[in-house]
Amino acid sequence: MQCKQKVLDCLQRLVDFEEKRIVPKNKTKLYNVVIQKYLLFSQLLRLLDAKIQIDPSSANKLVFLQVSQIASHFFSSEFINLSNFVFKKWHQKLIYFGCTPDHAEIYFYSGHLHTNRQFLFEKRRDTVENLQLQLMIQQQLHEQEAIIELELPEIEEEEEQMKNMTIDEACHIVQSIERIYQSKARRRYLQEVRQKAIGLYKSKEALDPNKAIVRIQAITRGYLARKETRRMRDQEHSALGLSTKGLLLSLNSPKTSPKEMKVHVPPEMCAFKMNLSDVLEYLKSNYFIVEKDENDADETLPPNVFSEHTESNFETLVSVGVALCPQIDLFSLVPVKVVVKSTSKSSHSVIFDLRSYMLATVAIPHALSAFENTTLKRNHVLFVGRPKSGRSSWTEALAHFLRATLLRLDKKSFTNKSMGRQKICQKIVQFARDDAYCVVEIRNLELFKSSSHSSKTTTKKTYRSLLSSLMANPFVQVVGLSTSDDIDPAIIKMFTSIVYFGSLDDSERFDVITRTLARRLQSGRLSEPPKRTVKTEKITRNMNCGEIVEKVETMFFRR
Repeated sequence: MQCKQKVLDCLQRLVDFEEKRIVPKNKTKLYNVVIQKYLLFSQLLRLLDAKIQIDPSSANKLVFLQVSQIASHFFSSEFINLSNFVFKKWHQKLIYFGCTPDHAEIYFYSGHLHTNRQFLFEKRRDTVENLQLQLMIQQQLHEQEAIIELELPEIEEEEEQMKNMTIDEACHIVQSIERIYQSKARRRYLQEVRQKAIGLYKSKEALDPNKAIVRIQAITRGYLARKETRRMRDQEHSALGLSTKGLLLSLNSPKTSPKEMKVHVPPEMCAFKMNLSDVLEYLKSNYFIVEKDENDADETLPPNVFSEHTESNFETLVSVGVALCPQIDLFSLVPVKVVVKSTSKSSHSVIFDLRSYMLATVAIPHALSAFENTTLKRNHVLFVGRPKSGRSSWTEALAHFLRATLLRLDKKSFTNKSMGRQKICQKIVQFARDDAYCVVEIRNLELFKSSSHSSKTTTKKTYRSLLSSLMANPFVQVVGLSTSDDIDPAIIKMFTSIVYFGSLDDSERFDVITRTLARRLQSGRLSEPPKRTVKTEKITRNMNCGEIVEKVETMFFRR
């Protein structure tokens, strides 16, 4: 009830803002109202996400989908069109409204957004793993046929001796190795005691042998006591996060992902409300309604139906290296600020958090495209940035969040010897049409540079044909990758917005360094955590995400 009451309070405040329109002449008040509405929408999505976890009912999911649609429309039409001055002073605005940057981010669980895609996503992931295993086995068999048979009698004799070894012999070998290890440790200890005795012997002071023995024992006990105290202090500091190791481990603390909620919204309930007042009225009218039991709710779940022809095309695209199941979690990536600009002439560029932007303008419209009466328009994005700036990682993370299949296309995708260029294009377009939910990443769009005079190459013709076919499909999300925005205007007009990946600021660069160290420390690849990261921060000042990760790995990690 407490979570539901908070949802009602947020909705009521948003409805009040809608009813009290601010005069456009007062820009400061108008900007503050839009920022407050954005903060309320981000809080409302979190509350509705938690509400479905508490009560996984169709009514709660319907409210979540309705609010998601209205929030996405508000973000695209009002919030992102604010003056660039507002986004430059974003942290000051958050302090003014008493909100932290974490709470200002859009965050919700993807299972509440996509419509029954988890089963198909897991099935295709298993298919990719099986196909990769088959390809690896075929490659190994091909290599074995090419290698000349070698005679290795010594290795075969050793293998036979290992097979004929009894349990007693194996235990005897293990015990002998343990005794050797203990004797080496004892020898090192006696050497330390001997060095202390030599130091006392060479001293000019006249000492009684009994006092010397007592002194050696006292020094040894003090050393052991200080060593144990230091170990306990380091352990306590690591637990409290006061040391470098403790800080790194706390940054990489595993986040418990919520349980997959299989909540189905019946078709008769899919009439989306167009304004917040109707959603508020619907919530108030269903405030005290008791939901069905879990057993009754499971009976209404739709069957997981898939087409064998579509899956056959998927396997074909996997074999040629085009289709893959994404593995990167969207919320495991370090949040970065990017420059966003619409492709329309009257637009201006703004600086905002990439993850919140992708969730509001790309993820929600793509997921809600499965419903017939949605009013959202698809946002095809063009990522512009240097190599290793994280463009492909964000595309893969977006597809993983949506539980969608990712088609990754580049110049090498059409040079497969087993299948022609035209047939690969036909398979891609056919799978995108039949699947009606995939995410397509098209790389190397810098081929269409304005300064390039060769506009009739085969690769460019293939790219233009694929872009035209995929953009015409209303159920496909296209993400383009380019190293420059100085490309053919006809290609740019196909996309809705452009995202520029620039240099990282100090806080983002520090997050990339520490999170990379934390992941490797957790996996045991970091021999010793660094005492300071100041030197690393200075070296990586002009590097992007991928270059920072490579530099940190070469500096600290053991292979």
